Amino acid sequence: MRLLISRLKLSYAQTKIIQVVGTNGKGSSVAFIESILQAQGYATGLFTSPHLCSARERIRMHGSMISEELFIKAAVQVSLVCESMPDQPSFFERILAMALWLFDQNKLDVVILEAGLGGRLDATSACEAHILGLSTIALDHQHILGETLEKITIEKIAAARYKQPVVSVIQAAASTKEILKAQKEVGFDLSWASLCEEPLGLYGKHQRVNAGLALALIEKLDLNITKNNKSRGLLEVNWPGRFEIIKKHGVNIILDGAHNPSGIQALGQALADHADFNEKACVLVFGSLVGQSEEKIIELLKIRHFSHIYIHSPHNPRAQSIDSLTKIFSEARVEKSKLSPFTSFEEIARLAKKLKAFVLVCGSLYTIGEARAQLLEINPDFAAPNF
Repeated sequence: MRLLISRLKLSYAQTKIIQVVGTNGKGSSVAFIESILQAQGYATGLFTSPHLCSARERIRMHGSMISEELFIKAAVQVSLVCESMPDQPSFFERILAMALWLFDQNKLDVVILEAGLGGRLDATSACEAHILGLSTIALDHQHILGETLEKITIEKIAAARYKQPVVSVIQAAASTKEILKAQKEVGFDLSWASLCEEPLGLYGKHQRVNAGLALALIEKLDLNITKNNKSRGLLEVNWPGRFEIIKKHGVNIILDGAHNPSGIQALGQALADHADFNEKACVLVFGSLVGQSEEKIIELLKIRHFSHIYIHSPHNPRAQSIDSLTKIFSEARVEKSKLSPFTSFEEIARLAKKLKAFVLVCGSLYTIGEARAQLLEINPDFAAPNF
C-alpha cells in the first residue's frame, strides 16, 4: 500500500487525515465526523467499507458518494499504476488508493479513513494519519485477529504511531490494559472520549459513544466548529443500515448492521428502549457469514423472542448457507415450524401484519445491503467484491 501511494505521487500538505479503527461503531463515528465538518463548511473526503448496495458508497466527497464518472476515472488511474507493481494490490487496496487519489486531486480540508480489518496491517494504516480514533473493541474476526480481546486489541492499537494523538472510547478492562501498555511502548498521546449527551440523528444509547468519539477527535485536531454546527451535524448525520427504519408493505422494517455478539447486545438495548418496538411482536430476517454464526445466534435469542425467523443467505462467497443456519437455530432450540428460508419482503410483511409485528433485519451487513436494495428499489452492485 505504501508503494502504491508513493507511485500515485499523493500530497496531503494542507489536509488533515483522521483514521478510525475498532470493532463496533467505527462507521457511525466517521459518519458523525463527516456530518459535523460538513455542517461547518469543511471540504471532506470519507473512505468506508464494506458497501451496502454500490461500491461507490465507499468513497464520499463533500458528504455524497462519488459519481460513476469519477469512480471510473480513479479506477483507470490506479490500474495504470498497478500494472508495473511487483505484487498486484487487492481490491481493498485498489479502491482505497482510488479514494486517496480523488481526495488528493480535490485538495480537501479533512480526509476520514475507516479501517477495514484490524489496524497493524490494515491498508489505511499506510496513510500516516494525523490522529487515530479507537471505537469499541470487541470479539470479531478471531480467525485473523486472535481469539481473545487482548490479542484483538493489540492488532487494533498497533495502528498508532510515535507522538500521534490517539483518542479512544472507554473500553473493556482487557482492552484498556493493552492500550496503556502500547502507549508506554510506542509513545503516542492518549486521551479518552466522553459520552455525547446531545440529541443525535442515529438511534440507540451506543451511538452516544460513537458521537462522543467523533467530537473528541475533532476537538483534538483543533478544528474550529461552532456549537450550533456541532449540534446540527450530530442531528443531520446520514448512515444507512444502522437502526434504519423503512416503512414498506404496510409494516415497519428495521435494518441494523449488528453482526457480532457485542453489536447484537447494543441492538437489543436499542429495541428495549424504543417505545414503538419494546413490547411489540418481532419477525426476524437473519443472514450471516461463515465463522461467528453460533455466537451471534445465541446472543440474538437472548435479547428477544421472535415470532418467526426468515433465514437469508447473502450474495457473498463467505455466506452461511440456509441449511447451515437452519441447523444452528434448531440446535439453539428454535422450533423448526418458526424457521423459513427468505423469500420476499411482501411475504414477510403479510405475516408481520397478521402477527401485528415489526420486521428486524440483522446479522450481516451484506444481508442489510441486499434488503435495503430490495426495499428501496436500488440496483445492487454484485459485480464488485465486497470486503
